[in-house]
Amino acid sequence: MFKKILIILFICLMSMTIVAAIDVANVDVPAGFDDLGGGVFISQSFGKPDQFLTIVPFDDYYKADYLINDSSDGYFIFPYKNNTFNYIEKSVNEQGTFEIIEFEGGKYIIDFSDESINDKNDFSGTYKWLVEFNKLNNVTAVNVTAD
Repeated sequence: MFKKILIILFICLMSMTIVAAIDVANVDVPAGFDDLGGGVFISQSFGKPDQFLTIVPFDDYYKADYLINDSSDGYFIFPYKNNTFNYIEKSVNEQGTFEIIEFEGGKYIIDFSDESINDKNDFSGTYKWLVEFNKLNNVTAVNVTAD
């Protein structure tokens, strides 16, 4: 009996996880970003760092991962404009801009990042991609606060 209950709970948990993931087939991404699967897209240009678009559910796990500074990991986040955030993640030599949106009944983190940290901490490129994404999908960032 206990085994059957565990199996049912496991199936329910897996069903909720599948429902929580965004269907990237319903999302329009800026030109030049190729789908790598799992909500990750890449834009590669010869001689430039790779750029990534990552789409993940805004759940407790990702909220903690994105919205909490972690100096031990070299992750620093600071508010930017129009309900977006910039971040630097020194441990993986990455910087980017992200937002939280509501889309098809769920909340999602939309993260555009560069695979390098530039000397000037210029986030205009990653912010530009967020603006383009929002126009393509008719969405805007929702207001959240970082810890």
